[in-house]
Parts: sequence; structure tokens; C-alpha cells
Amino acid sequence: MNKIEGLQIIMDALMDKYSDRVPDVKKIIQAMVDKGIINKADDIQNDHIAFRSLGLPQLGIQSLEKIFLHYGYTKRDHLNFEAKKLDAYWYAPPAPNFPRIFISELRVHELSSAAQAILHSYTDEVAHDPVNDLNLDDPKAVGEFLHQGLWRLPTVEDYQTLQAESEYASWVIYNRYYLNHYTISLHHLPQAYNTCAAFNDFLEGIGIKLNDAGGKIKISPDGLLCQSSTVAQIIDAPFADGRSLPIAGSYVEFAERRVLPEFVHLDPKDLKREHFREGFEAGNADKIFESTFSSQVDFLPLLGTDFVEFYVGNAKQAAHYYKTAFGYQNFAYSGPETGDKEKVSYVLIQEKVKLILTTPLTPDSSIAAHVHKHGDGVKAIALTVADAFEAFEQTVKRGAQPYMKPQTIQDEFGEIKMSGIHIYGDTVHLFVERKNYKGIFMPGFRKLENNYTPTPVGLKYIDHCVGNVGWNQMNTWVKFYEEVMGFKNILTFDDKQISTEYSALMSKVMSNGNGFVKFPINEPAEGKKKSQVEEYLDFYKDAGVQHIAIATDNIVDTVEKLSSRGVEFLNIPSTYYDDLLDRIGPIDEDVEPLKKLGILVDRDDEGYLLQIFTKPVEDRPTLFYEIIQRKGAKSFGAGNFKALFEALEREQALRGNL
Repeated sequence: MNKIEGLQIIMDALMDKYSDRVPDVKKIIQAMVDKGIINKADDIQNDHIAFRSLGLPQLGIQSLEKIFLHYGYTKRDHLNFEAKKLDAYWYAPPAPNFPRIFISELRVHELSSAAQAILHSYTDEVAHDPVNDLNLDDPKAVGEFLHQGLWRLPTVEDYQTLQAESEYASWVIYNRYYLNHYTISLHHLPQAYNTCAAFNDFLEGIGIKLNDAGGKIKISPDGLLCQSSTVAQIIDAPFADGRSLPIAGSYVEFAERRVLPEFVHLDPKDLKREHFREGFEAGNADKIFESTFSSQVDFLPLLGTDFVEFYVGNAKQAAHYYKTAFGYQNFAYSGPETGDKEKVSYVLIQEKVKLILTTPLTPDSSIAAHVHKHGDGVKAIALTVADAFEAFEQTVKRGAQPYMKPQTIQDEFGEIKMSGIHIYGDTVHLFVERKNYKGIFMPGFRKLENNYTPTPVGLKYIDHCVGNVGWNQMNTWVKFYEEVMGFKNILTFDDKQISTEYSALMSKVMSNGNGFVKFPINEPAEGKKKSQVEEYLDFYKDAGVQHIAIATDNIVDTVEKLSSRGVEFLNIPSTYYDDLLDRIGPIDEDVEPLKKLGILVDRDDEGYLLQIFTKPVEDRPTLFYEIIQRKGAKSFGAGNFKALFEALEREQALRGNL
């Protein structure tokens, strides 16, 4: 077998798996056939294919290029992408029927020390250049190598941390050397479709979403290279910690190379590859990279929950409670000592969970009015975004009511941009952009220090926040999250699924595009007596946040610690556990500790989860917490609803509110 034959085997292996992973490829090709643009897929000329990599001694361009140099490719121009911290080269093929190769790499050493540490924790598993171990004359082995994982799957936490700093880094740490995109050469198509402008019209006519970063068409300064691309396909990606998230996969690119000025006199049928504009343009490619970025994949890209802010009657005492009972740590403080004469705020932290506890200093403030009406409760669910101004614009133009107009707050550590919108009741979403801030929390805050620092209990991150809304209001707010924020309804529970002998409710789970943020929404339903949602609405005096679910990696240990510190949980009858394994199937945990603590278990098609619910943590029967450990399951414990709501009813009866 000669090298040209071997190269064809490698290309076929790449394209077979890429086409399966990127459904847009087959959709576009079939539409081109149906439209008569081509007769068959082989009529398409592949302009180039692209790979992403990490600039590390044993990896990166210097490693990956060995494969293609071996098969006759020629290394050409270097391209630098300063803002994205990338270097790239392109490679000319050994024969005109093969695509160009484009390989980029991240300058890892320019990232923050935290991001570097995460990347090295995975890539250091690759002790030396893996290509050196390949038999490059075995094209089948090479094809398999380009689809294998060189390091273990990342955790969700590591992926999200990288994504917040470099979306390129997060893409590579998950996808490794997987083919990033392939490119349809447009200038060889029939005249009606051989330009980016014409082909983009065709693509949007069949429902393809295009990358609009820098405009849908990227044009080189000489006007001879035009490029466009789809938005990356979303893949349902399993992570090392048992969780699964929809993330950006690969995409399709389109290139129009125009005839060089010195050859425009040639008859079109005489034009060959060398007569067209060659190479690549950094300005074009810079925006093409963003086809996998959250700003393209989702009109409201959310990077996770930034913080939850409570308005409370006494923030000093509330902070002491959350530290003592839940193991939160001191983080930041704002008040008269930092120049704020209207309010005091304590910021507490545990792993990725941040709480702000804010109290008014004057009786006539809006904070005081909130506490008077609702008692202690959640005012704001803050969401981390790449662009707080754009988040405001995108949501307001879709119907959101402004709460905080876009603003920039600065100090000697940089700047934070913020904005906000109203949601149900008096609750708001804040959009927080942190990428240019290096301070402790945000301007106006200082480090919170005192000698009282109880140990953490194992809380990791906010899994979801649940809102209670009024009668017949659930679908209104589902529509709000769909239309205003681009969320999807991923689960629905009706009053037949969430009911007991006495009470019922309905719930829908809303999730943003990447799955990082989930908001179930509950409304009451008719029952013989009053449901917990009705009781909440009676005492909170409006819609609001019912409970916050916080994830842990070891629910038994976490609940034992919480219980020892005085946190009270709902009591579950021992009979729940009599047939637990028959209902749920095998689990890693012993049943007895679960039974002793009252921990519930449920299973879906992806795995199982463990969950438990506190009693209300306020004097009003309003806010409570859920502690959850997911072992693959994506659901919300539907199998536990009956046991849970019977437990809630027993507590309501004691309060005289059933």
C-alpha cells in the first residue's frame, strides 16, 4: 500500500465518524442532492479539515503534524491569534483530491495558574509524545488514534472552570484530537450556489444556524477568501463524575476561494487549484473558532450559577447560622466599613456555592420592604455570563422587564459588568461578567475575616433552584424561560405524578442550552387539602424560590455532618426502604445508613440519584434545601414524590396548615 492509498483510509475513517457526530453534515449534503446542486456526496470538494490541540511539550502541533507530514503534506504558514492565545499552521496536501490541514494549539502557558493546573492534571497522564508510539505506515491504526482519548474524561467542574477562561481549552480537554470541522469548497459548485452569500441563503432556507461572530461571512482583507460556518452541534457528553451535559461538538465550514487577479482572464473550465486564492486568513479563522463558543451555540450563554442573594432581617446572624449549620466559609463583606451606608452583605462560600446575605440599614429601603413582605428569602439568582450587556439586550428585547440596567463597577483589581431582569414575584436574575476582575468578589467588597471558621460539609455546587408560582402560572413562566432566555422544558410532572391522598402540584423543569442551569417551576393543583406550594404562597405572600438543591459527592457523609450541626430533615417512614432495592435495582451504598438518615433513592435511564430535603430553614414555612448526589441520573426524583409529599404533609399538619 502506498502513502496516497493509506492517506485515503485515514481520511475515510475521520469523515465516517465525524459525519455520524455532526448531523448537519448529512442534512446539508442531502439537501444539496435534493436541490440538484450535486448528484452525490463525492461531488463535494473538501477544502480543509481542522484539528485543535494543546501547546504542551508532548502534545500540540509538533506531535499531530508528524502524521500528516509522513503522508506527504507540506507545512506552510504560521498564524497567530493573540486574544485567544492560539498558534496555528496549515498544511498543503500531497495531491489535489485531498483537503488542506489546519492545526491550531493553545498557548497553555499564557493561561491562569488555575487553568494550567487543571489541564496538566489530565495531560500529564500522557508521559511522552503518543505519535512516536504509532506505526505511521498503518493507516487503520492512525485513524483509530485520532478518535481515541489520550487522557481521562474531565469532571464537569473542571470543564466549566476552563470554559469560563478559555472555551477553546474546555473544547479540547473534552474532545481531544477529534476532528473539529470539515469544509465544503463553494467555488466549485454550480454558479447559483458558488458564493458564501448564495450558499448561506440556501443553508438558512433548510434551517441551518450560522455562526454570526464578526458577521455570517468572514472576508479576507484582499477580498479573495470568504468563509462561513454552522454553529457547533450540541452533543450529550458524559463526564467523569457521572454527570452528563450538552456541550459543543464539531461543526461544518464553507469556503469560497476566488480567482487570483492574474488569472481572471482564464476560461472557467481551465481553472485549476493553483489559480485560486490559497492559504488562510487569521481574521477569518479567529471568528470561525467561535463556532463552538457558547455565544454562538446559545443566544444566552450561561456559564453557571454565580451566587444566590438572600434578603434577610439580620445578615450577621444569618451568616453565623449558615457557617455553623451548613459549613460555609468566610469570603467577602460589604457594609459601612467599605462605604455602603444602605446595607450590609456577607458573602459565604463552599466549593462552587456562593451565598450573599444582605440586610437593610434603614427601615424605608426596598430591602426592608422585601423582608417585611416575604420574611428572609431569595432575592436574586445570579448567573455567570460571558457578556452581561449582551445578556441584558437579548433578554429584554425578548420581553424581560429590566431590573438592573447594564453597568460596569471598577476598583484596583479590574472591573465587573452586571445587569438584571425580573422573573416571578419579586425575584430577579442578575447577569455577572467576571472575566476582567481579579479581586476577592467584586468592587465594594473586602475579604471577610474572623476566627470562626467551621469545617465544610461537602457541598459542591448548585444543582438546581426551584420556584413556586401561583395558580395557573406555571405555563406562563415556562413560556418566559423558553422565549426570553432560550431554555427548554426537559421534564414535566402533572398532578397525577405529584400527588398524595390530600394534596397535589404540577411541575416543569427548565434547562438552559448547555445544561449548566436548571430551574424547575411548581404550581399548585386541586387536592382535598392544601399542598406545600399553597402553604408557601400563603406565607411568602407571592411567587418565589421554594428550595435550592446543592450537590455533594458523598451524601451520607454530608447529611451526617449536617444532622450533627442541628440541620433538620424531613422524616421518611422506614417502610420506604423495605423494597427499595427491588424498586431501584443495585446501588453502591448500603441501605441501612440511607434508612437511618432518611435519604431517598430514584433511578432513570442514565443511572440513579440520592436526595434528601431539609425542613424549612426560616420561621415561615417557606425556603428549604435539597441535598443531592447524582450517580448518572439526570432526573429529579419522580419516584420519591409520594414519600416526599407525605412527609411534607406531616409537617404541615403539625403547623395547622394542611
